[in-house]
Amino acid sequence: MSIKLIVTDMDGTLLNYEDEISQENTEALISAQKRGIQVILASGRSHRRLLPYAQKLHLSEYGGLLIEVNGMAIYDPKTQKRKIFEQLTKKEVLSICTYLISFDVEIQVYFDDGFFCYIPDVLYAYKKEEREKRKLPDDYPWAGGAWSWVSDNRSGYPHQRIIQDFQMIDRDKLNKVNITHNADYLDQIEAKIKHDLKDYQVVRTCPRMLEITPKNITKGKTLKRYMDTVGLSKDEVMAFGDGENDVDMFKTAGISVAMKNAEERIKKEASYVTSANTQSGVAKAIYQFVLHE
Repeated sequence: MSIKLIVTDMDGTLLNYEDEISQENTEALISAQKRGIQVILASGRSHRRLLPYAQKLHLSEYGGLLIEVNGMAIYDPKTQKRKIFEQLTKKEVLSICTYLISFDVEIQVYFDDGFFCYIPDVLYAYKKEEREKRKLPDDYPWAGGAWSWVSDNRSGYPHQRIIQDFQMIDRDKLNKVNITHNADYLDQIEAKIKHDLKDYQVVRTCPRMLEITPKNITKGKTLKRYMDTVGLSKDEVMAFGDGENDVDMFKTAGISVAMKNAEERIKKEASYVTSANTQSGVAKAIYQFVLHE
């Protein structure tokens, strides 16, 4: 099997919990590109949040690409061309948010360089506790993230608005809706939300987060579109991931690799399991399967 394309998820996969690509992962992906292997970063993030990583990995130099917002679009860092496949309408977002409000979860509605954030009053106690524990400055954002009650992602999403009324959403096209809470609570409500929002793609991207996009938008479908365009077969693709939104990429790739830190149900969907994201598991698998000569 000769791999010509490596596609990797970001959070919980290529990145550690400080949002960094390790030196070992960086060197492995650059070495693969020097051998003519294309690299695609596939994430729930928009291209604005992915471009610093694309730069570090020299994707522009080697023809790498970005699959953004769980497959909503594909972006070429070299040409800055973007192909958007489908977005949520404001009407759809308002319907989704109106449904979700009864669960007392944080609701984030994303556009390319920011998001609207609805935070129920009951969650502020948890957020205040974490801010005090971490001794965070007064201007630190209140919005939750993939791993904690509060998270600072202003570098990729500089335009963040806390809202109390969803009518304050003033954009006609939106990328996705995220809901965040602690993992145990999401375990309790996940199945119901997926059932009730069956007209959308609802995936558990990490223990603290559910992401909602149009029904036909997934990383795997966008990857398959690209493979068909350039004539790549399944056996020529290697995919990495740790979340539910990575599973259909696994089915599209000849070599599918789950991270050790992934849930067991995700690991069962992959052909191999590598080390954790904090142990440069992506690099270890690349050296094992691709750069072993």
